[in-house]
Order: sequence, then C-alpha cells, then structure tokens
Amino acid sequence: MKIVDLGCGQRKYFSENKKDVVIGVDFYDDSKLVDVKHDLDKYPYPFKANEFDLVYSSHVIEHVADPFRFVDEIYRIAKPGAKVIIKAPHFSYAFAHAQHKNAVGIGYFETMGVTDKNAWTEKRTGAKFKLLKRKFTYMLGKSGKLTWPIFALLNLVLNFFANLNPFLCERIWCYWFGGFEEIYFELEVIK
Repeated sequence: MKIVDLGCGQRKYFSENKKDVVIGVDFYDDSKLVDVKHDLDKYPYPFKANEFDLVYSSHVIEHVADPFRFVDEIYRIAKPGAKVIIKAPHFSYAFAHAQHKNAVGIGYFETMGVTDKNAWTEKRTGAKFKLLKRKFTYMLGKSGKLTWPIFALLNLVLNFFANLNPFLCERIWCYWFGGFEEIYFELEVIK
C-alpha cells in the first residue's frame, strides 16, 4: 500500500505493515521524516493523479490558506476507493490559535459539499467522498496519552457520550464542558 502523510512534520504516519511505503511531505527540511519537501499551499502537489491508497493528514487542514484546494488536491492524488484520514483541532478548542486559518467542526466536509449524503449544500469542490467515520476526542493529554488513570477514565466517558450525538455535542455540550481537542474524519474517495 502506498501512503502519503501531508504535513508530517516531526511525526510521520506509522504503518504496522512493513511492505507499506509511507511518504512524508512537509516544507521543513530539517526533519529526517520528510521525504518530499513541499509547501502545501502550492498547487499541484508533486504527485501523479490516483497515486495513493491512503492519504493521512494530522493537524494541517486548519493551517492551509485554501481548504477547498487542499481537499481537491487530496482527491486528485488518491486512488478511487482510497481511504483519507484527517485529524484537526475542533474549533471549540483552538479557535483563537494565531496560526489557524480555518475552523473545523463536525459538519466540515458537508459544508464543502464533498460527502455523498448532502444534497442540500452548494458544491464548492470537485472532490467526492463517502464519510465513513467522524469522532470527537475531548482530551489527548501529554503526547496523546493521559498520565493519570482518573483522567483516562474521564476521557473515555466524555468521548463516549460526546460521540453518541456529535451534532448536539457541538451545538451545546462543548460550551458547557469546554472545547474538544481533536476531531477525526475517515473518508473514502469516490471517483
């Protein structure tokens, strides 16, 4: 399987399958994990169309100048049926971050008009995906792992209830309990 990690920085996507090829893309040149140096605000990306089986991007989409072009470019380089995983900070947690250019919420891809179950929204991009999964994460803790067991338990409980009804959670809950650190999207490319 051929995988691209867009905006890998110091943490490139790790595949347990040793046969998988993982290509890290970022504009940093000082990281040993960056295989292709490229600014993700420059289009097109230096890859052929329909090249990747998995496109992974963690905490990048909120930094790009044009998220619609970013999504179109992901669509271009992904094979038909490819999986796309995008992680981003939820707007309720990171709306005031000085480097964030975009706010990401639970209906982010529906407002772009890229998922297959939203006929009501204006089509703003040529990309089309099937939304497989989306979920909130309330606390990530230090390096993604919570150090105290009580926090880990609290996190499990809060994440469970938040993901029972993400839309209600986003509209009401995040204002009562504070922001959600991360939102996770898993999409399938439809071509």
